[in-house]
Amino acid sequence: MISGLGSKGISSVITVALIVLGTIIGVALLWAFVNKSVERGGDTVDTDCLTLNLDLIDCKAYGSCNYYSGLGGYSANILINRKAGSGNLTGLRFVFEDQYGFKKTYDRDLNPPSLNELEGVQFGDGYAIPIPGQPNLVRVVPLIGAKKDVCPITSNSKTCQIVQLPPPLGNSPNNPAPRSYCCQQSVNYSECYNGLDPEYPINMSGQLTNGIIPPGNRTLCCR
Repeated sequence: MISGLGSKGISSVITVALIVLGTIIGVALLWAFVNKSVERGGDTVDTDCLTLNLDLIDCKAYGSCNYYSGLGGYSANILINRKAGSGNLTGLRFVFEDQYGFKKTYDRDLNPPSLNELEGVQFGDGYAIPIPGQPNLVRVVPLIGAKKDVCPITSNSKTCQIVQLPPPLGNSPNNPAPRSYCCQQSVNYSECYNGLDPEYPINMSGQLTNGIIPPGNRTLCCR
């Protein structure tokens, strides 16, 4: 005759089951954490990756003109904070995603600037990040070690607020907005009016007072 399990035996079975269940949940959470990745061949899972925690605080996009190509573009001022956690962070990968879901990346070394634990860094001015195409979403991926291995872990996403649009295309200064200049197709200083002819003055807003460029000149857009 086989006696049933006593209350102590049942308690032991429940304890073992809870331990197994907790282990399974822990592995699943770890996998979900590691699997939060950017699609790129050669991504690496390193212990340094598991300790890095980046927080993307803000992104502002500023339009400008490439006067040699005649095309407008954007660069971004991005503020990033690094939370507690060791790891040999040697670079950052900025992942830009347009409104259609297409992604483009830009890698940036961190020597300089440095981004240590519990520090923040503002990428702007000399450290401005070029934006491929129209600004939309951006997130940041840690690059670790001397080889800049890509961690399969990303920061939160942020929308890049457009603060300043690029100058209008063309070669005639006909935009009435203050301080607005054109984006010309090529820089030809022999056709560029410098505003020094008193018969064809330029006002404080950078526009022709009478709207006419002197003979022999073609554009004000030579900045």
